[in-house]
Amino acid sequence: MLVGIICTILVSAFQIIIPWIIKYLIDSTISTKDFYALNLLAVLLIILYILQSIFSYGQNYLIPCIGQKVIRDIREQVYSHLQRLSLRFYTERKTGEIMSNVLNDVNVLRSLIIYDIRDILVSSIILVGSIFFMFYIHWKLGLIIILLFPLIATGIRQLGKKVRDISKILQENMAEMSATIQESISSIRVVQTFKMEDLETERFKQINLETLRMTFKQIKLKAFLDSLLRILSGLSLIAVLWYGSYEVMNNRLTIGELFAFLTYIGMIIQPANKISNAYTSMQEAFAAADRIFNLLNIEPEIKDDIDAIELPSGEGIIRFENVTFGYQKDRLILKNISFEAKPGEIVALVGPSGSGKTTLVNLLVRFYDPTGGRITFDGYDIKKVKLSSLREKLSLVLQENILFSSTVAENIGYGRLDATMDEIIEAAKLANAHDFIKELPDGYQTKIGERGIKLSGGQQQRIAIARAILRNPRVLILDEATSSLDTESERLVKEALDRLMKDRTTLIIAHRLSTIINVTKIIVLDKGNIVEVGTHKELISKGGLYSKLYEIQFKVY
Repeated sequence: MLVGIICTILVSAFQIIIPWIIKYLIDSTISTKDFYALNLLAVLLIILYILQSIFSYGQNYLIPCIGQKVIRDIREQVYSHLQRLSLRFYTERKTGEIMSNVLNDVNVLRSLIIYDIRDILVSSIILVGSIFFMFYIHWKLGLIIILLFPLIATGIRQLGKKVRDISKILQENMAEMSATIQESISSIRVVQTFKMEDLETERFKQINLETLRMTFKQIKLKAFLDSLLRILSGLSLIAVLWYGSYEVMNNRLTIGELFAFLTYIGMIIQPANKISNAYTSMQEAFAAADRIFNLLNIEPEIKDDIDAIELPSGEGIIRFENVTFGYQKDRLILKNISFEAKPGEIVALVGPSGSGKTTLVNLLVRFYDPTGGRITFDGYDIKKVKLSSLREKLSLVLQENILFSSTVAENIGYGRLDATMDEIIEAAKLANAHDFIKELPDGYQTKIGERGIKLSGGQQQRIAIARAILRNPRVLILDEATSSLDTESERLVKEALDRLMKDRTTLIIAHRLSTIINVTKIIVLDKGNIVEVGTHKELISKGGLYSKLYEIQFKVY
């Protein structure tokens, strides 16, 4: 960075010195017809221009490179911070808005760090140096230029504030646009099935139109500021040309000095414009920076306590002790939940939609913390142990599993980066996935597309189960992993799950009650309360909520 700044200072210094040398060329060399001095000054100018070009290369290479590294660090810091934010943050923000923070807002900062700071540094040196020489040549002429500066500064400040306000709105519009694109593309099947293409297009048009309107307003302000500077610069040039010529006629100023003075005026016009443009760009960057720093200032809701310990290896005994929780303080989702799940047990969570089944699992994984009571893992309060040591002993197999657009092997090994290829293949065999993986174009190195789109539902589930097997968790959480599969896929997945659940503590969020008939224990939730606990036969014989739910599903199926 220091070398880049030195190059910038030298380039600016050479640019300031050159008009002064030309002044001597006109006043001393041409008038006296001193050919030796003429040749000497010409060689000196050539050397200066060569040196200026060399240092200009250093400036234009080093400063942007450093700026790009700074932008990389900022983008990585934002992305890393996002990985650690709690689930509540993601439920309250649109995905497109978050993507806009990482991409659009950081790109706006890129212009400031790479170009605007450089332009301000160069322009400031040239501006100060030129003004010094102008006053040195003729202080009265210099005063004419200086008197115009307060007008220019006032205009820049007032218009710059408006540009910043508009830029903030533009960044918000870009975030909304990103969110709209992300939502419509990720839901394209629903959009096309319900023939809502025109509606989605109209939604996008409205946001795009508002963005265009604000962009035009921003362009208008910048154009007005540029025109204002040109008018003031033109007036100053005319005033200097008139008064300077008058002074030359009265022998109080040489032609060379007038030429140098006019050259310095031309030199300060461009730096003034650059500083003006950089200032307005800075307002845009400050608006983006506000959004970035606001994001970075968000503290993860769930994080390790200062004295958190590593969760020791153990059996995997889970206990909920009078657990109460609500996403909002005045609305409880779970109320005084207490139960225990031991290794080798399969505990099913059943209840109507909104009864708290998924919330209960979210608390166990520590996506949220209870507002009352506690959850223990082998006797340790999970709030008192390190998150990483807790989550490495848990594994989830969901109804709609999330796979990445990488290879099959990378997806299976996602939970264990140190796994060997032999371990990955063994896990795939236990998950009944090895046979279909071998038939893929590149076997385990086949890229499966975004969210595993190149695989069937059953194949996706078996990849997810292989991932869970490889992780070898003490506690397994299943979200009805067979509910949307055909008969043959369901059979293969069920076989794999039976192997995975063996000797582990298993929690199942049950949607189809026919799949949990043989589980160890069924916990029935209703409106955040445990209303029934027992085996399938016990609960059917009671004739309570579980019996009613089973009867309804039996009639449906």
